[in-house]
Amino acid sequence: MILFSNKFRIAGYICLIPAFLVFIAQNILKIELKFLYVPVFAIHSYFFESKYLFWMHSNISDEISAISLIIGLTLIALSKEKVESEENNMFRLKALSLAIILNSIFLIFGMAFFYGVSAIYVLIINIFSFLVFYILIFRITKLIARNKNAKIN
Repeated sequence: MILFSNKFRIAGYICLIPAFLVFIAQNILKIELKFLYVPVFAIHSYFFESKYLFWMHSNISDEISAISLIIGLTLIALSKEKVESEENNMFRLKALSLAIILNSIFLIFGMAFFYGVSAIYVLIINIFSFLVFYILIFRITKLIARNKNAKIN
């Protein structure tokens, strides 16, 4: 299994900070981050008309949040433990299969019961939900195993 050094987990958590700060500023505090309006190159954009390969001004706060979340969650999910073992690989495989199942159920439920823009939000959440499910299942599985081993000893 290809994994990053365990030091990358810390970098992953650090990457989550800008994502949450931008989210809180925009969605909870309702602060418009005007300094994030910058020129960006777009391969394709469709607002009122379809345009290809052009420069435009856009607020990149959503992109900062999404990229930070993807990088951070990936680093957290794929970082080695301080002490690696075959048992960890078994936990990873179990977490992977359960995350696929849960994410599929989430996606099927969302597509069946959410429509219009809400369906798009389900797809956007789905970008991150697999990694979140994987991390949670892996950590919970390890915690349960550690507690069982502590009771046996």
